[in-house]
Amino acid sequence: MKAKILLLYLFVSTISFGQIHPKINSLIEAEINANKVPALAVAVIDSGKVIHISAKGHRDVKLKKKATINTPFHIASVSKTVTNMVVFKLIELGED
Repeated sequence: MKAKILLLYLFVSTISFGQIHPKINSLIEAEINANKVPALAVAVIDSGKVIHISAKGHRDVKLKKKATINTPFHIASVSKTVTNMVVFKLIELGED
């Protein structure tokens, strides 16, 4: 079975460190269940620091091997979206 990927962007501004982990974990679980995603990895970066990193689900559903933060995911065309987001953010900041 080919792995599906879902890239979840989380932008954190005023949520305190202690409150964010339960919210992220519940969002991950909800995405996995609602969209039948086999695995999902998430990293949240605030002010250049990683404040949350986790992986849930199975990297191999048949063998029930769990996904980890080191599990490689196929990103396909998602990199185009990420690149566009960065370019527009730089333009917004006036750093074209």
